[in-house]
Amino acid sequence: MPLGMNYLHVLNGDATLEVFRKSGIPGDLVVCREMMCEGRVAPAPDIDTFLQNAPHTCTNTLG
Repeated sequence: MPLGMNYLHVLNGDATLEVFRKSGIPGDLVVCREMMCEGRVAPAPDIDTFLQNAPHTCTNTLG
């Protein structure tokens, strides 16, 4: 990794976490467990608003 460079890898679920750790790729890891692929979500001006609205979308889509 070049001097002064830090990497943050955002993984799309727990299934990828162990494989990624074993890969030896440098950087910090975050697992995103949000179901962003389900239902329609209205556009949001920022990530905080999006994350506030997402549970309502999942409830309305999945019941």
